[in-house]
Amino acid sequence: MYKLIGMDFDGTLLNSRSFISQKNQNALLKYRSDGYLIVGVTGRNLESVKWHLELSYFDYLILNNGASIYDVKKNHLEPLKTIPLALTEDLVKVLTPYTRRIDYVTDLAYYVKGAKKHLQLPFIKDIHSLDEVEGNISKINIFLEENRDIEKLFNLLDVYAKKLNIFIIEDSAESKLIVINPLNVNKGTALAYLGEKLNISLDEMIFFGDGTNDLEALEMVGMGVAMENALDVVKEKADDVTLSNDADGVACYLERKLRRQK
Repeated sequence: MYKLIGMDFDGTLLNSRSFISQKNQNALLKYRSDGYLIVGVTGRNLESVKWHLELSYFDYLILNNGASIYDVKKNHLEPLKTIPLALTEDLVKVLTPYTRRIDYVTDLAYYVKGAKKHLQLPFIKDIHSLDEVEGNISKINIFLEENRDIEKLFNLLDVYAKKLNIFIIEDSAESKLIVINPLNVNKGTALAYLGEKLNISLDEMIFFGDGTNDLEALEMVGMGVAMENALDVVKEKADDVTLSNDADGVACYLERKLRRQK
């Protein structure tokens, strides 16, 4: 019996125009009223989620790839782990020659060094140096001058592998970047932590995803579901595959799966 329904946002719950469809909205409200816990699990920070989505669909949000958890009802944000400042300063020296843009992400803001955003949002702040960042850093996004250098830079960062979680994100929209999170932080570990607090086992969870930063969660939960638009490696690791994010894959799968559970 499943008790918790978790889902990635971009490429999963949100369609290709970054909106949540009416059918997906109705599904979240229905299953929440039926007693399931609805958990958004995203690489975005809290302010980014607030800008794009109505929070009342969710009981909890797992943010910054698992670095923080937000209790929607209590309006309480719990940081789980951050990147030490000294490590970040070392990383900047290695990254700068290769990057066109670095995002230093806290729970409340994106501090962008490099290329300016075309759309200026209140939680995105242009900076010239790391000294301008306010608050603890939960995630670093690295955008390269040339994508062909991504493997080379990734290998250079291997010396930090015992101190940080460093990985290449590739999603169904074919965007590619290097992301750095605190050590042992990912969407799966955050779901496990939340489940322990709520007395819900991983086997009692369903999770939907499409990108490589969803892999741990897809493999850890009782039912990991890849979107039809997901990368092949994601589909291979998932327990099942549903329709695409533009075909209301989350809602359609839940209607079929949870009807059988009843």
